[in-house]
Amino acid sequence: MTEALQLQSGRQGDNELAYCIRTLISEGYLKYQYTGFIGKKKVTIVQELKGPTSLLTTTIHGQLEGQLDDRMITIHPNTTAEQTRDIISRTAEMASGNSDGVDQKTLDAWKLFYKSLGSVEVVIPYAGDIAAFINRTGSLPISSRRAFKRVLATIKTIALIHQKQRSRDDQGRVIADYADFFIAYQLVGDSFRESLGEGQRYTDDRVRLVEKDGQMTPRALSENIGVSTAAISQWLKPMIEKGVLVWCDGNGVEFTDVAELERAKRMGQAFVKVAERPCLPSPYQLTGDSRWNAGGEFGELYDLGFEESDQNEGESTVLPEMETKDSIEEISAPADSDEAVKVLSEKTGPDNNFKNERLDSGLVPVEFENLADEFSGLLQMN
Repeated sequence: MTEALQLQSGRQGDNELAYCIRTLISEGYLKYQYTGFIGKKKVTIVQELKGPTSLLTTTIHGQLEGQLDDRMITIHPNTTAEQTRDIISRTAEMASGNSDGVDQKTLDAWKLFYKSLGSVEVVIPYAGDIAAFINRTGSLPISSRRAFKRVLATIKTIALIHQKQRSRDDQGRVIADYADFFIAYQLVGDSFRESLGEGQRYTDDRVRLVEKDGQMTPRALSENIGVSTAAISQWLKPMIEKGVLVWCDGNGVEFTDVAELERAKRMGQAFVKVAERPCLPSPYQLTGDSRWNAGGEFGELYDLGFEESDQNEGESTVLPEMETKDSIEEISAPADSDEAVKVLSEKTGPDNNFKNERLDSGLVPVEFENLADEFSGLLQMN
């Protein structure tokens, strides 16, 4: 639905359209009964529309109709001034005829790839660990029931798309690995928090860095940002007092004894973390593997690059003496269309570095199928 006018929040009363869409999304089918006639005999006629049904819609309002909004994943677009300028520039390029369209061979390669996917069940071995992390915050709203199911559905969808790069169990089911969770974490982490009434998102770069990493020592934070530990200590004090950040040990357990905290500080064993709110665990919090940390091997490999572009200009609160340096290098996409398709095929080849990195990573073993042959015909298209 290109516009969600009848489904937006604030409209008085329910309507049949909203009811039908909610039922299709929740049940996967819609039954509708009415009174009709067979000859002169009055009978009840039942019409059934079978799903499953997926809904994609847009709205300028913050929410859809309450019961429907609770069944969906909300993704907020990039509203920065920089993005607006890019859109205007791109629109002008298209209008002037100077814009290059999407290469047809690239489109054909992706179509062929998706046709090669099969319908298969997906299992998430670490689902219980995610649930345990969420439940440890104590009382949760009822909305968390559906929100958690949406997170699992997202992980399964990502694993399903990567089924040719995933291992299977003895029942032939695709096994989702932690990479699938990390991608889902970046896509729907904020949506999950909003579903639980925790829509606030910290805009201070340093708080967001700690939140992404799970927990950090003040020294590690200062080294990451490139400022002195004294400046970090000055910034930390009000953050601790406001309850935004808390002190914890290496296992994430908050300090309750002041003397124990001071001893840990002197030994460099005191960490800071964002005060617990109902949220998804970061990959590092879920695995305990430092390679999933910000800047770590896996953290870099599967980073979708949202963090550097989803922040409104002027929102960060930075102390005058703290100059934040860029830690993310800009990577340009290949301009040559043939090369773009080649990248896709090389990622799935039998002798690529991507495969070796994953097999040596300690993650679930991966069985790769060679898709390069399937694309080779497309790569040679005139």
